[in-house]
Amino acid sequence: MKKLLLIFLMLFTYLGGNAQGVWVSQATGFSTTTSGVRNIAVVDTSVVWISPYDGTGGQFPRQDFSRTIDGGAHWVTGTTTAPPFWDYAMITATDVNNAWAVFYNTGVSPSGQGLIFHTTDGGTNWSAQSPGVIYSTAGESFPNIIHFWNNNEGVVVGDPANGEFEIYTTADGGSTWVLVPGADIPNPDDGAEAGWTTHITVKGDNIWFDTNHGRVYGSFDRGHHWNVSATNLVIPIPGTIDVCFYGVAKGIARFYDDVAIYSDVVETTDGGLTWSSTFSPVGHFFGADVAAVPGTVSMLVSTGVSTGSGFTGSSYSLDGGHNWTDIDVGKQRNALGIADSLNMWTGGFSKTQTEDGIFRFVAVTPVPCFDGNISAGNATANKTEICGGDTVIFTNTGIYGPVNGDYSGYSWALTSADISGSTNPVTETSFLGSYPVSFPAPTTSTLSFINDGTQINGTSLPYGVYYWTPVVYGNATAATNPDVLQDLTLSPSCTFSGTSVAVDVLDPTLPICTGIGISEIQKKGLTVYTSIKDHNTLDVIINSASFGKVSIQISDVTGRLVKNQNSSVSKGINHDLINVENLASGTYILKAEINGNYATSKVVKY
Repeated sequence: MKKLLLIFLMLFTYLGGNAQGVWVSQATGFSTTTSGVRNIAVVDTSVVWISPYDGTGGQFPRQDFSRTIDGGAHWVTGTTTAPPFWDYAMITATDVNNAWAVFYNTGVSPSGQGLIFHTTDGGTNWSAQSPGVIYSTAGESFPNIIHFWNNNEGVVVGDPANGEFEIYTTADGGSTWVLVPGADIPNPDDGAEAGWTTHITVKGDNIWFDTNHGRVYGSFDRGHHWNVSATNLVIPIPGTIDVCFYGVAKGIARFYDDVAIYSDVVETTDGGLTWSSTFSPVGHFFGADVAAVPGTVSMLVSTGVSTGSGFTGSSYSLDGGHNWTDIDVGKQRNALGIADSLNMWTGGFSKTQTEDGIFRFVAVTPVPCFDGNISAGNATANKTEICGGDTVIFTNTGIYGPVNGDYSGYSWALTSADISGSTNPVTETSFLGSYPVSFPAPTTSTLSFINDGTQINGTSLPYGVYYWTPVVYGNATAATNPDVLQDLTLSPSCTFSGTSVAVDVLDPTLPICTGIGISEIQKKGLTVYTSIKDHNTLDVIINSASFGKVSIQISDVTGRLVKNQNSSVSKGINHDLINVENLASGTYILKAEINGNYATSKVVKY
């Protein structure tokens, strides 16, 4: 049975220690934008394979994949040889070269069925394994999960066909698949019982999958013989549960109700043969996915996404699912793959071929608020004034922020006055807003602001001088997951603002921005315009009908001559550059005269 595609989400912190961490964006490389990640096959800390899905909601089948061999620093995409209209159930891999991809037919007819493709050269070439032999019953056969323990031994599990779960094992890498006899597999509960794609948990030689009837099938010998147990979780039929084993004997199963936002959980200590009574976990046990962290005793991670309740986020448990601590609330991610507590990946959605799609966990060392190296950085701007359509770029270097308390990080504050060194910029009377917060504070930061001609960021704020100030902070608190500084309650003893950078945001209609003054008088083919080349240089544009000597005079509004320059002009457009550095700000009248003809123009210097 095809599992309904949920949008999984996660943002992670290094669990169980004093250090914190952050998901760092990596580009999956998929050419199709809004590509989601269906599942993540982690081989080790360097080699990871991923299968995609259509994240637009259009449910378009995908046959491509992506792989990294350097921990995600670079992801390289490729395409399997699965036919059009066939979509992923999941992908699994054993090393940098060997991977197996399982597909099901999404076409109108015949529906269902399944294909397995294998690569031995890192995805350059793929070959179909036993096509038309396994998962060949239209409308019944449907592969859900696949796993290989090494390059030879593997198992693939599908929905029931002919009254038995269709399960195959291989001892030769899939060149030959052997059907597990029905006598070695407990019968389905009824004709509607089926599994879910990607719902698999493996520990050593043990493998488990759950069904839409709330039952758990398990094998202790790599899929050759199976048992089944009822979890006693009360779920709708058909319903979805999640099973997660953190040891060969210990694990949990849970049913999540997204409407009521709660989880019922049972646990086992005998490998899933029996289950405890239900218990309610303490804290937020998110409802999308749950996975164990290899190398730990009982550490679990949960993620959540919802199009209904909005209950989204991630959390971790150190005691096998009884108590949960929030990691993040309100951030969307999809699939999860974990090598160990320091090497984890969570899926996202690609913005472009080179932007986003998957995120890797990076641990961050705690920095106490009293650390003498803390600095909001040294911020500069490439411009001091911008006209309509102009962009100012702020660059900040030497940032070193605290990593202390519930919330710490970095942002830029926007104010109408200088707030250099402020210990709480949000409470400043000149505070107007801030940019998105980031954790951890980067070592360098750039920020762009465009004068888009709609005043300050489209608001009613007047044009004028504004200030951009970098801020690092720790020990902050928040009622919900913060997006900007004003979502936080900042601690004055652990908030550090840098030097404010001033920029004059000019009204685009001002003469200094339009660049051309209107000629007041035009006589006998002589026209004069003025253009501000830069703050201290005036470009006088003279369109003359003849050759001659031109006299240029600049007077202030009282008529006093403040600048005089003579030059020659040719027929047509001429440019005369005049240095006005010594002129005070104000309005002036420029007069150009040639062969007894003259024209004038207003000039405004700021």
